[in-house]
Amino acid sequence: MPTLSTPPGTAQLAFTLELTGWESYPVDEHGEFMTGRPPEERAAAPFRKYSDEWIKYRVTLEMLDQTILEDHGTLHADYDWTWLVEGLEKLVAGEENELRFEPMEPDFQLRIELAPEPQWEPVEGEEEPPAPEGPLDDDLFDIHAEIDLERAARRRGYGGEGPAAHLVLERAELHRFLEELRAEHAALGQPPEGVVSRYSATDRQRISG
Repeated sequence: MPTLSTPPGTAQLAFTLELTGWESYPVDEHGEFMTGRPPEERAAAPFRKYSDEWIKYRVTLEMLDQTILEDHGTLHADYDWTWLVEGLEKLVAGEENELRFEPMEPDFQLRIELAPEPQWEPVEGEEEPPAPEGPLDDDLFDIHAEIDLERAARRRGYGGEGPAAHLVLERAELHRFLEELRAEHAALGQPPEGVVSRYSATDRQRISG
């Protein structure tokens, strides 16, 4: 699962972003969307249509082996997903030093910045070491990962406030997080086409019989 967390052997603090599937919508037996129908009727709809525009996800904040907040939402496949992945790629490659990501439906936000280099204070007779060339795996990044509390509480709208994980991680950890996201996205495959039954073949036999 794509995770940004404190190193093993230290007190646990983690932010996870798990891709859980393609968004789907209830439809009737004619393939018509059930917009405006009562909630219980939509929930009982036997068929669904999948969208290739929205990716479902689960996001959590975890501390000391406990999940302190969890939320579920969707990322736009072209806008949000591209922004997040390309932003992380540029950080890992050293092309950018900052990423501020908030999806179209802002259930969470990520702010990642290259941490400033510590101030070098020379000792008498010591020469300043040469500056490193290019990005290094152990370059440090300051990470702020926040979940919107109003949305996590399933209330209407967004509050713009919520608990956050504040982490300081190496560039190599950002690279690992990026690769985990890519692997989960690849595992999603393509969404099913057309109208799809929510029941298995066995369920359909039982219902019709």
